[in-house]
Amino acid sequence: MLYSALAFLAGVCCFQALGTLPGAAGYGLAAVLPAAVSRRRWLRLAGIAVAGLLWCWWHAAQRLAIELPAELAGRDVLVQGVVEGLPERGPSQRLRFRFRLERYRSHGGWQELQLPARISWYRDAPELRPGERWQLSLRLKSPHGLANPAGFDYERWLFAHGIRATGYVRSGGDNRRLPGESASWIARSRWYLAGRIVAAAGSGESAGLLAALGVGDRSGMTPDQWEVLRNTGTSHLMAISGLHVD
Repeated sequence: MLYSALAFLAGVCCFQALGTLPGAAGYGLAAVLPAAVSRRRWLRLAGIAVAGLLWCWWHAAQRLAIELPAELAGRDVLVQGVVEGLPERGPSQRLRFRFRLERYRSHGGWQELQLPARISWYRDAPELRPGERWQLSLRLKSPHGLANPAGFDYERWLFAHGIRATGYVRSGGDNRRLPGESASWIARSRWYLAGRIVAAAGSGESAGLLAALGVGDRSGMTPDQWEVLRNTGTSHLMAISGLHVD
């Protein structure tokens, strides 16, 4: 079992090392899959490694198949969807949240669209809860980021989290909450616990730190706290905190 797990992991790592997705010739690797049940150890491990590579390839292809329609990029578009995860308050009261678009309005009426997006609300942002349905006027674009060597790869981070568009809310009278909610009990629990932690800890800086460590809600963290974490090499605590309830 251990060697099989390591072989599968090796296939996953090989895929991660690829610069681009394999071409059509890569489908020929599927011919190796029957070796995964071979009695010969080296053949079985080779087949399992190929299974790991193909598994990653399938997931990457599924994710890349979801993209922002070209006609919606760079212009105001009215959409309806659901707030997912915990919204994060940033500097100057900016609100950033994950939003699952369900449909958008075009000249022919409402069109269906299943698209996970990361949205910023810069001015007069209301309190949002996981699962709330909203109609928003958005300016959208396909995910992209700077490619500085040794810097943070924002585009890769978006891809890893399944976010296929970014954008921001445009001010106007079309932004409103819609009836009905859709959220998992995990998301609701995180939102509820984060509120209880902040209420119990009071208005001090410790409230944001406790919420971040407890349920992964980092919206209450101050710039000074982040600087201390970076200087002490403990930023990874925030990166992994809350994963047990995510």
